Amino acid sequence: MTMGCKAVTMDDIARVNGMSKRTLYELFKDKSQLLEEALIYKTSNMICTFDKLLNESGSFLDIIFMAYESQSNVMMNSNMILVQDMKRYYYNIYKNVYSRVIEHHRAKSFECLARGEKEGIIIPGLDKKLVGEIFLEMGPMIDTFLHSPEKGYSRKEVFKTLVLYYLRGISTLEGIQKIDDYLKTKEKEEV
Repeated sequence: MTMGCKAVTMDDIARVNGMSKRTLYELFKDKSQLLEEALIYKTSNMICTFDKLLNESGSFLDIIFMAYESQSNVMMNSNMILVQDMKRYYYNIYKNVYSRVIEHHRAKSFECLARGEKEGIIIPGLDKKLVGEIFLEMGPMIDTFLHSPEKGYSRKEVFKTLVLYYLRGISTLEGIQKIDDYLKTKEKEEV
């Protein structure tokens, strides 16, 4: 999907998948249905991966640090092209799929923040619903910022500055120390 969904034709999809266009149309009535089902499949996998990470991770910060590590410019840039095309040419599909993802993130961010508070990482008594909404707003901010490549920042740098430092601001002293230790280790690895 590095070309976006508008530039890709049903012929392209059939060819890449080793089938005839007729077979493809027997499976999907049109490109819109194919895109919707593909996005539902992709987002369902993403949700399952996140849920697995949440259930198997050692701590709240493990989840955050794994999210930081997974910031890949190549992967995210191809997703951005797809998202831009979906918004522009297939808005209803985009809106339906995106709303499902947002609701999942909303529920899980509350759960993660409660876990962070229980572990002594997040300041007790914060309005987790509000903090979760702020985290949700960071995603579009990161994407909007990255639409300006002339600024020269990687997705990882933007994530670190926006998310990790925000998280540091709502952390206990123990949480701040752990975040600082992690960032120092990462700086040493990058040198």
